[in-house]
Order: sequence, then C-alpha cells, then structure tokens
Amino acid sequence: HEFAESENRLTSPLIRGDDGALREASWGEALDLVAAQFREICDEHGRDAVSALASSKGSNEEAYLVQKFARQVLGTKNVDNCARLCHSSTVAALQQTVGYGAMTNRINEDIGEADAYLITGSNTTESHPVLATRIKRNVRDGASLTVFDPRRIGVAEHADHYC
Repeated sequence: HEFAESENRLTSPLIRGDDGALREASWGEALDLVAAQFREICDEHGRDAVSALASSKGSNEEAYLVQKFARQVLGTKNVDNCARLCHSSTVAALQQTVGYGAMTNRINEDIGEADAYLITGSNTTESHPVLATRIKRNVRDGASLTVFDPRRIGVAEHADHYC
C-alpha cells in the first residue's frame, strides 16, 4: 500500500491548458470542466457517444455505482468492466472448469489461509495489492509460496521457490 503515501501521488486535479501544459486546479473547477465536456459530447454526438469502464480492482459496490452513474447521470447504456477484456481467458477457463466465470474463493478464509501457493503469470503485488498482502502475511506465518515468472515480481521476495 506504499502508493497511498507516495510523494509522487497526485493530491489535486490537473487540467491541461491551451498551451498543452498541466496546471493544478480545484476539485470544483475540475469537476465542472469534466461535466461540461460530457455535456458537449452528448449534445453533439448523442448519449451513447460516452461510456463508463469500471476497474476490476473495485468492489461490487463501486462497480454498481459506476453503472448507476453511467445510466442515470450520463444516460448511456455503455458500461463495461476491464475484467471482460484483460481477464477474458481466465473467465472462459473458469466457466469451462467450474461452471462459473468468476473467482469462487473467499480471500480471507480460502486464499488467505491456504497451506501453499503457486503464482505464475500474475504480478500479484501490483495488480492485487490487498490479496498480495494477505498472501505475504500467511507465508510469513508458515505457508509455502512458489513463484514461476520471468519477472522478479514483488511477491517473489517472499517465496520459498522462485523460478
């Protein structure tokens, strides 16, 4: 969770000026600009010219709010989630093997208390920091961790075996 306290983290909105340079703005100014640009796009091209894309890192409640905002505020039916694209192979595999195209395990009870982990092709530390923290804590408490990845990902530092 280092990003929360990072000195490089943005703490105020940035607006690009006519000269192409970014400048700090107040939240009110930034939100007014975004609203005006959405309104302009919708007026010129119709409501379906805009869309909303939710992050798979968000909670179900946050995904619900994204679709509610898209449908009620923007007036568009164009709502998607990045999991449909970047995790499509995973979704298809889960659908074929377990009959359900989503994670079937509970993070704390199932994944967080496993006896052993095999991680391959996942930069868990960066892509799923909460899950990675839970895995690292469990490994510290005695679980086994094996990582197969050509990159030396962060969670590999805690692995019993890294290949």
